[in-house]
Amino acid sequence: MLAVIVSMVIRPEHEERFLTAITRQAALSLSEEEGCLRFDIVRDREDANHFLLYEIYGDDAAFYERHRSTAHFAEWAAEADVVLAEPRTTTVATLIGDDA
Repeated sequence: MLAVIVSMVIRPEHEERFLTAITRQAALSLSEEEGCLRFDIVRDREDANHFLLYEIYGDDAAFYERHRSTAHFAEWAAEADVVLAEPRTTTVATLIGDDA
């Protein structure tokens, strides 16, 4: 299983637009993508403009092929260009433990 952690800093004036777009992205990823098992949106307690995404995928194909090729991912990427204050960083890791 794959764990994907995305770190993003938003433009404060676009908070509502960001939350609408990323909430839609999470919901559609979970409901429409085979192999997307978890998609959490997390807000930093010390920096209200810093968000993390914590996503779990069943295998590489679920993330690299299916997730990234969806229309809703393309829509999110276009919104990200507007709402993010700086480029996002993505870490892809292997899930270890009982849930893996």
